[in-house]
Amino acid sequence: LIKLFCCLNGRDEFITAYEILLADRLLNKLSVNDEAEEDVIKKLQVECGNNIVSKIKTMFSDVSKSKELVKDFVEHNKGALTQMNKEMSVQILSTSQWPFQESLKLTLPSPVGNMRVIFTNWYDRKYKNRTLVPLYDKGSVVL
Repeated sequence: LIKLFCCLNGRDEFITAYEILLADRLLNKLSVNDEAEEDVIKKLQVECGNNIVSKIKTMFSDVSKSKELVKDFVEHNKGALTQMNKEMSVQILSTSQWPFQESLKLTLPSPVGNMRVIFTNWYDRKYKNRTLVPLYDKGSVVL
């Protein structure tokens, strides 16, 4: 892949397409092997430099930070989640690093909306100067 990449004239287009496809793989847990993805990123970094690959590295970092954040949320809200008999998984992404546009505005059904309110209130207490912007079209819900 890297040998072919070196021959490309449109490296920027390749990186843009790679970012979009990687974002989809990371958010939907479709990546077969995270180590292989990281290996490709390291090789791209050698070829392109750190500035080009920094967005991709931040995407990986966001996914791992989100796992820890959700674990912390579940620990602090175990009673409410158990009472509602719900499970929740959220991914917090850096706004400027992911290749997404603004999401659709929609009204959530009350079970999902209640979960969103609980998470948003917890997040707002934990991080006072941050704002959550939901991207409903990038996730999934099982009811």
